[in-house]
Amino acid sequence: MASSVGVGVTWYSPLGPLSFDLAVPIKKPEDAETQVFQFSLGQTF
Repeated sequence: MASSVGVGVTWYSPLGPLSFDLAVPIKKPEDAETQVFQFSLGQTF
């Protein structure tokens, strides 16, 4: 089982919501790839 900690910010711009997320892995399987930064444009939940 993997776990991470991070922060995220969503800005509701005139073009639509922009989300920026940053995370650091705490525990991960040895063969797992990590994704530290994520950006998205569009619908949020």
